[in-house]
Amino acid sequence: MEQKGTREQFELLDEMTPADKKILQILKKGRNVPINITDQLDYNDRYLRRRLATLHSNEIIQRVGHQNSGLYEITQEGRAVYKLFISIHNEDQ
Repeated sequence: MEQKGTREQFELLDEMTPADKKILQILKKGRNVPINITDQLDYNDRYLRRRLATLHSNEIIQRVGHQNSGLYEITQEGRAVYKLFISIHNEDQ
């Protein structure tokens, strides 16, 4: 089955780390803050904050509310990239 995604989405997917994919999985369920994400994953806080910054700069996630609130949500582009990841992953099994 041919995967449907843009070239940019495939490029973003190629650059994503396992932590990025887990972050998206959490944010797909709803908005969240870094401390809660860290508690759910087996990565240190500093590393996860760097990954959040990278996902934010790639417009995969966005900050919600006041810039200092630290509340993140997945963007439409992020949902598309995550959906592409899931479709590829499911096809590999």
